[in-house]
Amino acid sequence: MKNGDYGYFGKGVDGYIRYMQFFNETQKGGGGGGRKPSSNGGCLTSILYTLAFIFIVIVLFTY
Repeated sequence: MKNGDYGYFGKGVDGYIRYMQFFNETQKGGGGGGRKPSSNGGCLTSILYTLAFIFIVIVLFTY
């Protein structure tokens, strides 16, 4: 950056401070970005719950 000109962020010390704040905010984070995996179950869990429900209904109505 020539002559302390930080473009959009301004000139001099104020521009440098704004630039560094923006840079630091964009660099922090969990790394990798994107969608995080869900903590709840997926298709297999749904199938198991459905089978368990059917089993319970069959047991309740046969006795």
